[in-house]
Amino acid sequence: MFGVTERVALSKRRMLENVGFLIVEIKEYLATEIFRSMKDLIIRLNSAPIIPRFDVKRDERYLQLTEEMFKTDRGIETEVHRVTIIAAKS
Repeated sequence: MFGVTERVALSKRRMLENVGFLIVEIKEYLATEIFRSMKDLIIRLNSAPIIPRFDVKRDERYLQLTEEMFKTDRGIETEVHRVTIIAAKS
Protein backbone atom coordinates (compact mmCIF):
# COMPACT_ATOMS: atom_id res chain seq x y z
CA MET A 1 0.00 0.00 0.00
CA PHE A 2 3.04 2.28 -0.25
CA GLY A 3 2.15 5.37 -2.22
CA VAL A 4 -1.59 4.69 -2.23
CA THR A 5 -3.45 7.87 -1.36
CA GLU A 6 -7.05 6.66 -1.53
CA ARG A 7 -8.93 3.52 -0.60
CA VAL A 8 -8.33 0.70 -3.05
CA ALA A 9 -12.07 0.04 -3.39
CA LEU A 10 -12.75 3.63 -4.48
CA SER A 11 -9.93 3.60 -6.99
CA LYS A 12 -11.03 0.27 -8.49
CA ARG A 13 -14.68 1.37 -8.68
CA ARG A 14 -13.73 4.53 -10.56
CA MET A 15 -11.49 2.58 -12.96
CA LEU A 16 -14.25 0.07 -13.75
CA GLU A 17 -16.91 2.73 -14.20
CA ASN A 18 -14.58 4.73 -16.48
CA VAL A 19 -14.35 1.76 -18.88
CA GLY A 20 -18.10 1.15 -18.98
CA PHE A 21 -19.00 -1.17 -16.11
CA LEU A 22 -22.48 -0.26 -14.89
CA ILE A 23 -22.76 -2.71 -12.01
CA VAL A 24 -19.88 -2.72 -9.57
CA GLU A 25 -20.05 -4.53 -6.25
CA ILE A 26 -16.98 -4.25 -4.05
CA LYS A 27 -16.42 -5.78 -0.65
CA GLU A 28 -13.44 -5.17 1.60
CA TYR A 29 -12.30 -7.26 4.51
CA LEU A 30 -9.33 -8.00 6.72
CA ALA A 31 -7.96 -11.52 6.78
CA THR A 32 -5.12 -13.29 8.54
CA GLU A 33 -2.35 -15.01 6.61
CA ILE A 34 -0.40 -17.60 8.54
CA PHE A 35 3.11 -18.58 7.48
CA ARG A 36 4.41 -21.76 9.06
CA SER A 37 7.99 -20.52 8.99
CA MET A 38 10.10 -17.49 8.16
CA LYS A 39 11.09 -19.30 4.96
CA ASP A 40 7.42 -19.36 3.90
CA LEU A 41 7.03 -15.64 4.65
CA ILE A 42 10.16 -14.84 2.63
CA ILE A 43 8.81 -16.83 -0.33
CA ARG A 44 5.63 -14.74 -0.17
CA LEU A 45 7.56 -11.48 0.05
CA ASN A 46 9.74 -12.45 -2.90
CA SER A 47 6.79 -13.48 -5.07
CA ALA A 48 4.37 -10.59 -4.42
CA PRO A 49 4.96 -6.83 -4.67
CA ILE A 50 4.22 -6.21 -1.01
CA ILE A 51 7.43 -4.42 -0.01
CA PRO A 52 9.13 -2.34 -2.70
CA ARG A 53 12.70 -3.52 -3.40
CA PHE A 54 12.45 -6.30 -0.79
CA ASP A 55 15.84 -7.88 -0.12
CA VAL A 56 16.31 -10.65 2.48
CA LYS A 57 19.77 -9.49 3.56
CA ARG A 58 19.01 -5.76 3.62
CA ASP A 59 15.67 -6.28 5.39
CA GLU A 60 16.91 -8.93 7.84
CA ARG A 61 16.31 -6.82 10.95
CA TYR A 62 12.71 -6.18 9.88
CA LEU A 63 12.18 -9.89 9.27
CA GLN A 64 13.49 -10.66 12.76
CA LEU A 65 11.25 -8.00 14.27
CA THR A 66 8.25 -9.36 12.34
CA GLU A 67 8.94 -12.87 13.59
CA GLU A 68 9.29 -11.65 17.19
CA MET A 69 6.09 -9.60 17.07
CA PHE A 70 3.78 -11.90 15.12
CA LYS A 71 4.91 -15.47 15.84
CA THR A 72 2.24 -17.64 17.45
CA ASP A 73 1.90 -21.36 18.03
CA ARG A 74 0.29 -21.54 14.54
CA GLY A 75 3.10 -19.68 12.78
CA ILE A 76 3.76 -16.08 11.78
CA GLU A 77 0.35 -14.38 11.57
CA THR A 78 -0.06 -11.23 9.51
CA GLU A 79 -3.17 -9.18 8.82
CA VAL A 80 -3.97 -8.46 5.17
CA HIS A 81 -6.49 -6.20 3.46
CA ARG A 82 -8.52 -7.90 0.72
CA VAL A 83 -10.88 -6.49 -1.88
CA THR A 84 -13.31 -8.61 -3.89
CA ILE A 85 -14.95 -7.16 -6.98
CA ILE A 86 -17.91 -8.27 -9.06
CA ALA A 87 -18.58 -6.11 -12.10
CA ALA A 88 -20.84 -6.27 -15.15
CA LYS A 89 -21.35 -4.01 -18.13
CA SER A 90 -25.14 -4.53 -18.18
